[in-house]
Amino acid sequence: MATEIYATQQTTGEIRTHYVDFTKDLPSGISVSSATGTTTTYPSGGTATITIGVIASDIVPVTVASPTVAGVYYVDVTATLSSGDKTVARLIVPVNWATVRAGMVDLIQQLREMSDVGVNDFKVGAVTYWSDKHLQDKLDQRRTDFWEDELSPIQQQRNGTTYYTDYRAHYGNLESVDSGTSVFKLDDVGGTNQATTGWSCDYTNGIITFTTDRAGTSYFLTGRSYDLNAAAADVWRVKAANAAKMYNFSAGGQSFQRNQFMANCLQMAQYYEGMAAPTNISLYRGDNAEVTDADFD
Repeated sequence: MATEIYATQQTTGEIRTHYVDFTKDLPSGISVSSATGTTTTYPSGGTATITIGVIASDIVPVTVASPTVAGVYYVDVTATLSSGDKTVARLIVPVNWATVRAGMVDLIQQLREMSDVGVNDFKVGAVTYWSDKHLQDKLDQRRTDFWEDELSPIQQQRNGTTYYTDYRAHYGNLESVDSGTSVFKLDDVGGTNQATTGWSCDYTNGIITFTTDRAGTSYFLTGRSYDLNAAAADVWRVKAANAAKMYNFSAGGQSFQRNQFMANCLQMAQYYEGMAAPTNISLYRGDNAEVTDADFD
């Protein structure tokens, strides 16, 4: 029976390289000369491209490119040894989530840094945390959509001449135009979309920089803004919930206070929550009597 190796999960559409280590199965003085990989089982309706890379120190890199559906992909990697014998390892690749929107890549990376999360921190059932999709979902919960926000032109002076190339939005931490113009759309006053060749954007600070002077002309931005601090607080609370099962113990004359991790997570959640944007809530009195036309007769 082939050796089974569980790979790091990946997204649909993603290209990820996994590594199959044959060193433990090799007799003394024998090395891996070559290897082939064939996907033996696809999920229903699924396809992927499998590529074997350059073998180094008897470790075979296997690239699984663009799996089309979620599910488990099995790749049998057959290694030909220097002795002429062959050995097989089965690479098990779980594809558990859809690929994220292209304009979210930088925001997701920032959230990873703020939350100190990897892709294999813990499991809930069969699901491993934290995928990019998990973090995108947390960001979407802290998302503000806005339409036709009029940008503020920033007046600048150069050699006595006034010019306007920078425009500031009222929002920051923006999802980029890589997600498409349905997500990020820059229009002039007539509703004409401005081609990306004519401007660049500081998505973090919400500043549009045109390649030429726009003389204060009005522009309007439609987009999505994210509260990274609030999302980071949410992720730290989930980490604390997972850490609730940890307990203190002593062994070999040492004491391990593992419950401190939960306390640290809650402290970090409180820290980021304190920096999050305020939340507006509409309150209505329940004791107000209904006003009818008769009250004005």
